[in-house]
Amino acid sequence: MISEPQDYRVKLEIFEGPLDLLLFLIKRNELDIYDIPVSFITEQYLTYLGMMQVLNVELASEFLVIAATLLEIKARMLIPASAEPEEEIEDPRLELTNRLLEYQRFKDAAGQMNNLNMLYRDTFPKGMQESIEAEDTSLNIEADAYELLVAFKSILDRAKGEKIAYMTVERVSVAQRINDIMERISIAKSIVFDTLLPEEYTKMDIVITILAVLELLRLRMIRCEQKEPFGNIWLYVPE
Repeated sequence: MISEPQDYRVKLEIFEGPLDLLLFLIKRNELDIYDIPVSFITEQYLTYLGMMQVLNVELASEFLVIAATLLEIKARMLIPASAEPEEEIEDPRLELTNRLLEYQRFKDAAGQMNNLNMLYRDTFPKGMQESIEAEDTSLNIEADAYELLVAFKSILDRAKGEKIAYMTVERVSVAQRINDIMERISIAKSIVFDTLLPEEYTKMDIVITILAVLELLRLRMIRCEQKEPFGNIWLYVPE
C-alpha cells in the first residue's frame, strides 16, 4: 500500500479566518444567522477543519478558538432550561451571532470599497479613446478557498469506496503539479477543477492537486469561478 508521507506542511494565507468559514457554511446551507442550529454547524465546521488538516494546512489559532466556542455553546444548549418561568436565560448563541453580523458588515463595506476601485479603474479622461472589449459574463461568480474545500470533500467522498492499490509510485511534488496545471490552462484557457485528477488517482494525488491549486490562487496566478452558485469550479489565468 502506498504510504502517504507527512514531511510537508503548508501555510496558506487565502483562508481569511474562522468567522469567514462560519459565514460560508451558513450561506451554503441556507441557515438563519439569527437562529443557528449549533449542533449542525459545529459538525460542519469541524469537518472542514479536518479537511484542512488532511491538507496539512497550518491552522491559525483563531480557527481552534472558534471550534472550542462552538463546542461550548453546543454543550450549554444541551443543559435543560430552568423550571423558573420568570428567570430569563440569555441565548448562548447571541455573542457569536453578534460577532458574525459585525464581521459581515465590515466584509460588505470592504466589498463596496473594492467595487468603487473597479469603477474608477475603467474611467478615462475626456478625449482619450480606449478600446474596451465586452466582458464575458459566462463565468461571473468568484469561488474562494472554501469552495475549493467543498470540491476537495466531494472528491474524497467519491474515493472512499475505491480499492487501494498495492504499488510503488514516484510521488509528484506540489511544484510539479503547479507546472502541470499551468501548462494545461495555457492550452485550454479554462478547465474544470475535477478534470485535474488522472483517471486512476490516489489520496495523495488529491492532496497534491488541491495544494497546487490553493498555492496558485494565493499567488494570483489563476482565478477560480463558477457559472452558478455551488456549481463546477473553473480555473483560468486572469488577464
